[in-house]
Amino acid sequence: MTTESTENISLFGEDFPIANKHDGLITIAELQDYLPSMEPELFDQLKSDIETNGIHDPILFYEPEEGKKLVIEGHTRLKAAIELGKTGKSVPKVKVAEDFSSLNDIKLWMLRHQFQRRNLSAPQKLRLAMAHKDTIEARAKENLSKAGEKIRVNQKIDTAQEIGNMAGVSRETAKRYIKVYENGTPELLDELDNGKVSIFSASYRVKSDKKEQTNKPVPKIVDDYDSALNILDKGEVIAVIVIKNEEVIKNFLPALYKKYVFYIKKD
Repeated sequence: MTTESTENISLFGEDFPIANKHDGLITIAELQDYLPSMEPELFDQLKSDIETNGIHDPILFYEPEEGKKLVIEGHTRLKAAIELGKTGKSVPKVKVAEDFSSLNDIKLWMLRHQFQRRNLSAPQKLRLAMAHKDTIEARAKENLSKAGEKIRVNQKIDTAQEIGNMAGVSRETAKRYIKVYENGTPELLDELDNGKVSIFSASYRVKSDKKEQTNKPVPKIVDDYDSALNILDKGEVIAVIVIKNEEVIKNFLPALYKKYVFYIKKD
């Protein structure tokens, strides 16, 4: 039987509302929504396959206390089973014998399991890890806190090292990827995912683009004459150039941009 419950489940000294109960399995929103959900079209295909061929990969659960089977892998398959009304042997389940000590422990286990299931490349693992950087850093702080006998941790986390550990790459490789993730274009990230460019090459491209943008002179443009005069009075420029069309600025050498302020006069 499937129900949306008002019950709670106790995990690591904290109560979490139960989202769904089905065939002895329990889900909570914190884990159910943690990883990206499947696109509707792909979900329909999965549901159709399960209806015809059944569930091949069992749903994995953690048992924080006897009789409480908390789903930690297979939320999408369970959703399909719920919609198809499957129960009993048609919903295979396997207990995960892990000694979790926090909810972040479970989340990172789920993330690692996705790495294994999807057979991801290093850039794809890094991209998924970066999407969950907060959890990775929070878990690292928990480890430090344990080492310090529950003392509050103020030490800065080495994010590149933690991300690298998670994705199975060196700290330097993770640093290069983080630079691309934070400063590169979506197209460049896609090229990395598709194996069209290496992490090293992508980081070099970002560095070159950033340097070019930093060194390229930018014209001062205002649409208010008083603002233009104010810049002139401060001695930031030697003259105000009055124009009607911003395209005119292209006729000036970039080296002159620092000398003038361009006032766009509106008709």
